[in-house]
Order: sequence, then C-alpha cells, then structure tokens
Amino acid sequence: MLSDIEPGNAQRLRPGEARGDAARASNNYTRKLFVGPDVALRGAISSCDLLSIKGRVEATLTGCKRLEIEAEGAFDGDAEVEEAEISGQFAGRLVAATLKVRASARITGDVAYASIEIERGGTISGRLNATQQAAREDRRSAPMVGRIEDEPGARIPRAPQKPLASPAPSEAEIKP
Repeated sequence: MLSDIEPGNAQRLRPGEARGDAARASNNYTRKLFVGPDVALRGAISSCDLLSIKGRVEATLTGCKRLEIEAEGAFDGDAEVEEAEISGQFAGRLVAATLKVRASARITGDVAYASIEIERGGTISGRLNATQQAAREDRRSAPMVGRIEDEPGARIPRAPQKPLASPAPSEAEIKP
C-alpha cells in the first residue's frame, strides 16, 4: 500500500520488477522455493506455496499456490497454480485462477485462466481459454448481448439491430 511507504523512500519500478504487493504476499507463504539467477532446475515440483524464478526451470508444477517468474527468469513445462505473475518467459501449459502478465512477459503455449491482467508490452502467443468459473462469473456480472453455449455448434444469438436512420427529406417534403 502507498501508506506503507515513507516519504522519500519510494522506488520507481521498471517493467517486469516485482511489485510491493507481490513481495509482501511472498512473506505469507511457508513452503517457498526460490530459483536464483544462473540456477537451472529440472523435474517435478509439487506442494509448494510459492515458486519464485530468476533462473531457468523445466518442470511439471502442481499443488502450488503462487508462481512468480521474474524478468530474467524462464519456465518451460506445465503449471497449475492459484496465482501466477509472469514478468519473464513461460513456455508450455499454464492453468491459473489469477494471471498477471507484466510488460516484460513473453508467454507461449496454452493458457487457461479465471482472471487475467495484461500490462502494455506483455505478450501471449498461443491459445487462451477462460475457465468455466470465469465464464459463469462473466455471465452474472457483465451485460451480454449473446451467450456462448458450452455445446459445440450451439447457436449464438445476434445483437438486436438498430433501425436504419430515415433518409434525408426530398425537396418536395421541405416547406419554406
């Protein structure tokens, strides 16, 4: 929070740097795994609260609450997490309830999310899917013209057509 910053101690963040809220959030986790710069890790990772990457990880990640990939970090593999904040590179399959794509992020592969935030400059190449939970929440909270049904080939209603504007009056209709 801004109220936590003493005057004169505020820092300007560069694109891809960890935000204060993310840094504070990492203190709330007990099972943490940090992969530092110049460290490479390969294998399966499970049951961690926080995985923070500044190096390179090739893995299958399950049972993890939060994934943080710093600007210099890279992840290649499958990840299923509650929260993901990507500032570096991600390649593979990502399933996250909450996904934050920072300006320096480069994501390739299949991404499923319930909530997404993308900063200007962040890129995703691949397939994006809103999860069923997100689709249900969207239907309740946002006005919709039509609804995409869960069945393939379902008919999608069209938006109501506005009546065309009446043509300009002819000279015969204009009275002085």
